[in-house]
Amino acid sequence: MKSAIRAALLLAATYVPAAAQGIPEMNFKYASVLPQGNAISDVDEYFVDKLTELSDGNLTAEIYWTRSLGKADEMMTLVEAGAIDFTMLETGQYSETQFSGVTNALPMVFFSADEVLEASQALLASDVVQQELAAIGGQVTLVRPSPGYYLLCKDPIQSTADFKGKKLRGYGAYVPLMWEALGAVPVNVASNELYEALDKGIIDCAYLPPSFLAAFKLGEVAKYLVDYSFGMIELAPIVTPTVVWEGWSPEVQAVVTQAARDAEAWGADHIQQNAEESIQSMVDIGVEVVPVSDPEAIEAAIPDMLDIWSAKLEGEGRGEEAAAVVEIIRATLAD
Repeated sequence: MKSAIRAALLLAATYVPAAAQGIPEMNFKYASVLPQGNAISDVDEYFVDKLTELSDGNLTAEIYWTRSLGKADEMMTLVEAGAIDFTMLETGQYSETQFSGVTNALPMVFFSADEVLEASQALLASDVVQQELAAIGGQVTLVRPSPGYYLLCKDPIQSTADFKGKKLRGYGAYVPLMWEALGAVPVNVASNELYEALDKGIIDCAYLPPSFLAAFKLGEVAKYLVDYSFGMIELAPIVTPTVVWEGWSPEVQAVVTQAARDAEAWGADHIQQNAEESIQSMVDIGVEVVPVSDPEAIEAAIPDMLDIWSAKLEGEGRGEEAAAVVEIIRATLAD
């Protein structure tokens, strides 16, 4: 059943702003850390196309793919300097955006696009996240849920016992904890280095959504897709510097907001459909989908990531704010 947030997005997507004759011609700079040609990047392109459509051609944007305007860890500087119109900001990887980025950082919390969208919108409406975003001088423009994350391996993993000693791709602070809980060895590998890492045996399994597993052609060097989703995340949101936003007219702000809501509603369905198509495309080149015999045991072995996250923040003296964030997320998941 669709959440209230998802239903609101779908309703908003049917609204078209008033005549665009008062909107000036503007060409935005849009920075993405991703390559073109995957489900998430499709949402970026849909958003940009909607900006142009809803403004009668007055608003356009050029997307700079694959970190061409800077590395992922340089995006915060662009936001703080007001040097970009839209940027994909990996909020979960920065200490300055731990609260707004929790939906971007944790595996095994969300298992549907509705859950991601509802939690993200609820957090964005909260005081703790608004204060955090104000401190970096930015605001979230567009939220995109990832597909579920899966393992693509060189050898089949069919049970919890098969994880023991396997070298699995990890990143950030929390995915490695998940692998260690299963007895595996996390190895930090950038997504664009996964093909070589699999081919040379640096890792046994890549960890990504199917869209990216297929886009990076990893099925050429690993032939076993583990049929177990480790959850969805809110992929790094698109952020606009506040100083840039405030320099736009109300008419421009309205078009940007509408285009974002439309893209979110369209993207939730597109991302899931693309994941299914991506799995099929890997099967077509010889990848085998391997069921696991004890999914409940895998889930039981992995600790509660929200508890781990909140304990870490409490240790840093931010326990009260972390507790408020966890309460919001658990409330949306309970709906």
